[in-house]
Amino acid sequence: MTWDVEVHTTGEYEVEILYTCPEGDAGATVELTHLQSRLTGKVAPAWDPPLYTNQDTLPRPPAESRMKEFRPLPLGTLHLEKGRGPLTLRALEISGKSVMDVRQINLTLKKTP
Repeated sequence: MTWDVEVHTTGEYEVEILYTCPEGDAGATVELTHLQSRLTGKVAPAWDPPLYTNQDTLPRPPAESRMKEFRPLPLGTLHLEKGRGPLTLRALEISGKSVMDVRQINLTLKKTP
């Protein structure tokens, strides 16, 4: 997965991925990169809640998926330099049939003293 992002403030960023992952697929190794920075981590624990079945009052269009609860996966700290470039999340090792479902990635600038 790749996003075109522009970092406005150089610094250390806490990385959190909102994810789901079936029991048999937990344990994959993923890597997040931006320019020269990289961070790796494991997708664990497994988290595979059921889809919400009562969220709609009108029929959902065919291209729109149903939702479920996503869990935060703290990946660690990534140093980001100011500038524009691709933010890429990829699997380095896959433990099962899939890696994870990703809803979003949160990047939070750590406060410096």
